[in-house]
Amino acid sequence: MLWHWAASRRAVGQGGRAVGYGRGWLAEEAMALDLPWQAPTGCSGSAWLAALAAGAAAPVPPVSTSAYARAILDQGFASWCAAQLGTPKVG
Repeated sequence: MLWHWAASRRAVGQGGRAVGYGRGWLAEEAMALDLPWQAPTGCSGSAWLAALAAGAAAPVPPVSTSAYARAILDQGFASWCAAQLGTPKVG
C-alpha cells in the first residue's frame, strides 16, 4: 500500500510522509523511495491521526534522486509492476 499511496499522491501533485512505528523495513522502504518517515508521538488514536494529517499536508517532495524511487513513483507503481512482469524468461 505504501507504493500505491506514494505514487498516487505524487501523480496528483500532493506531498506525503509515511507514518509508522520505529525504523523497521517499512521505514527503510519509505526512505528508499525518498519519502520522509514519521513515527507518531504516542500510541493514542489522536497521535496517529495527527501524524497522518501532518503527513498528508507535507510538501511535495523534490524530484526523486534514486533510480529506484523514480522507477516506482515517477512511472507509477502499476506501470512498474507491469514492466516487471514483461516478457517471461525461458530456462
